[in-house]
Amino acid sequence: MTISRWPLVAVCGKFQPFHNDHLKYVLAGFDHGDHVIVGVTNPDPWYTRPEDADQTRGQPASNPLTYYERYLMIRDSLRESQVGDDRYDIVPFPINVPASWFYYIPRQATFLLTLYDDDRWLEVRKQKLEDHGATTHVLWSSHEKAISGVDVRSRIVSGDGWEQLVPHAVARIINERRIAERIRQLKANPEAGFYQP
Repeated sequence: MTISRWPLVAVCGKFQPFHNDHLKYVLAGFDHGDHVIVGVTNPDPWYTRPEDADQTRGQPASNPLTYYERYLMIRDSLRESQVGDDRYDIVPFPINVPASWFYYIPRQATFLLTLYDDDRWLEVRKQKLEDHGATTHVLWSSHEKAISGVDVRSRIVSGDGWEQLVPHAVARIINERRIAERIRQLKANPEAGFYQP
């Protein structure tokens, strides 16, 4: 089977937090692109919007980590995976503000996507990217996700073995920066609004 390959590819996600399936997705980007741009969606509360396809996506409890914390998680996870820093960039990617996209990710990049039947937002995202001039390529489609950010955050809230769902670097950052406590607080008090660093 021939693997499609491009000089520049982009992968994107909320990464709230960055988990093992996110790492699998990002690493697949290096099989298809000479250089990978990792776009972090919902980079801050001002670029976060409600989505009809996923009513919880824009809520504060679904967005507990800052852009910078997710940047560290992705960077350190890729370093643990022996990916050279010169092979990728990590940038904000305001998926809800299409007019901003190509200021962050060059128009010539091919967006690599995954689709899951249990996450309708991913199909909406694909269509939105294409409608606004981005080139897309689906890496894989599957019935359901093995891991989701909701799974990881729910396990953090319950204290039920979340560490095995994330790369070692992510577990370290969550513990060092007391992010688990923040996730529990946002879940317990959703009216408090977005986390303020």
